[in-house]
Amino acid sequence: MKNIVSNITTLCCVMLLASCAQDQESSGKSIQTTEADWDSDGVAFAEFLMCTKGSDFSRANLEEMSDAFGQLALSEGLMWSGGYAPVEDPVDNPGGLYWENNWTSEAAAKTAWEGWSTNEEARAWSDKYSNVFVCDETQAFRYEGYFQAPESSSLKDWDSFVAAEISCEYNEGKSFVDLERNIKEFRAWLMANGTEDEFSFGAYVPTGEDSADFWWYNWQADFDAMQRGNDNWRAKGAEMQAKFDETATCAEPTPYNGMEFYRAAAAS
Repeated sequence: MKNIVSNITTLCCVMLLASCAQDQESSGKSIQTTEADWDSDGVAFAEFLMCTKGSDFSRANLEEMSDAFGQLALSEGLMWSGGYAPVEDPVDNPGGLYWENNWTSEAAAKTAWEGWSTNEEARAWSDKYSNVFVCDETQAFRYEGYFQAPESSSLKDWDSFVAAEISCEYNEGKSFVDLERNIKEFRAWLMANGTEDEFSFGAYVPTGEDSADFWWYNWQADFDAMQRGNDNWRAKGAEMQAKFDETATCAEPTPYNGMEFYRAAAAS
């Protein structure tokens, strides 16, 4: 995975959203209704598995591992898989990684895991790449994931990316109803105020017990792009930030390097 560049200090000073997206061709143009609306397809069942680096952990071995993973007979319910390596090891998971799966539904995930546990090819793949990293299927965190970045501005290449992870707690009297409104407003804000860098974001709402009411993720190509987004947010995002602040109180972001492992083929 890519090495971190020199902009993490600024990143960690931003309390909620590092903003980046495609500028509209003209600030006088109105926002297209189809882009501003809530994207019903941008909702998935997401899970994060806790993993541990092996002795042969490297970008080259990760690429070989992910290529082999994609050749397995994977469930049709699996839409996307990717991995995260923290820039700085957290105290509660030193040397740890996270594997994310996005599914069409929780039921699809359950069925797929039942099949995986008895699949000999899957077991052989796990054994072969246990020197790269190993995931604990019993340590899974599950969420409803809301991915609402406008298509015109969203990150297109996920082979290598960076992420900012932010844990949030609802303020008194606030709930997902308020967060959903904020997401819609932020989606429109991006279309009118973003930068030329591609940017995607997601909100993860726990389906079970969790340390946060929701987690916010920003995804960009690299930390230089994230820095430009932070600068743009400070310049243009005060009003939008205030709306988020009314809904929730959030921690400082945790930066990650990321890599896509699998993406389901688009339906024809």
